[in-house]
Amino acid sequence: MNKANNVVEQVSFKLKEGVSAEALLATNPAVQEFISSLPGLLYRSVSLNHETSEWTDIVYWETLANAEHAGKVFMENPACQAMVALIDQESIRMQHTEVLFSSCSTEETASA
Repeated sequence: MNKANNVVEQVSFKLKEGVSAEALLATNPAVQEFISSLPGLLYRSVSLNHETSEWTDIVYWETLANAEHAGKVFMENPACQAMVALIDQESIRMQHTEVLFSSCSTEETASA
């Protein structure tokens, strides 16, 4: 059976000058509520590299189509707009990658 693999969406960014980590984190509950309502969400995490001040928002989606749909509707949501308003737009880097192995897989693997 040919089954599409899950997709990881990784967005790295820095905050605008003068914006605190607390301000960004305060937007997260509403953003998470919206993202959780979208089809295909598996898992999301937000992390901060304190040395470089770079944030990473990682979202696991069931399919690339789910990730692409999320990208289309993300900016239409007021909570997401509030979060994006805090981000230095020049610093944003986004990519989608295919999951080829996961220790979190719920599928049984064939024995050798």
